Amino acid sequence: MLSAYQLIRSPADHGKFVSLHLCEAPGAFVSATHHYIQSKLTGTRWDWVASSLNPHFEGNGTKDMITEDILINETGHHWYFGPDNSGDVRLRENIEGIWEMLSRRGTVMLVTADGCSGDTLELEEHQDIDHQLQFCEAVTAMGSLSEGGHFVLKMSNLCDHASVCLVYLLSSFFKQTSICKPTMSDSSGCETYLV
Repeated sequence: MLSAYQLIRSPADHGKFVSLHLCEAPGAFVSATHHYIQSKLTGTRWDWVASSLNPHFEGNGTKDMITEDILINETGHHWYFGPDNSGDVRLRENIEGIWEMLSRRGTVMLVTADGCSGDTLELEEHQDIDHQLQFCEAVTAMGSLSEGGHFVLKMSNLCDHASVCLVYLLSSFFKQTSICKPTMSDSSGCETYLV
């Protein structure tokens, strides 16, 4: 997606590229972005912030989050878990905390959001949670992105009312929107991305 949609261009902000990665654990978007910048945009200074449910916060249930914390442990200064340390992007104070922190980082040109269950077996059970989370990810992205920036949102279902409304809302803010299914995504799964 980074290459196909040209989501990262040579930075205009003194060679610095800033990105935000929501619901990022275990770190696929950060890893892909790192690889793309290292191989295509050498000399670019990349500053990134990631947020996810904090695997070290006792208030988060283990079944609700990814507990793989290798990237978090190795790159701790890039992770933001909000004023309450939970990392729950559905909470207003955590969204506002992300906005405040990014306002000091520079021009944010990419936001990725990877939070939804994506599990076809439990889709009905998680659908309401996914809709709330996707809406909060969109709100966080809209308050973080600079003009001309890009947003990638993982979606699990595009045929229900809430998803169609979210696609419509985001389409009204961006010059172009696309729905894609990456070639590496499980063809039997319902995972799609709104770009």
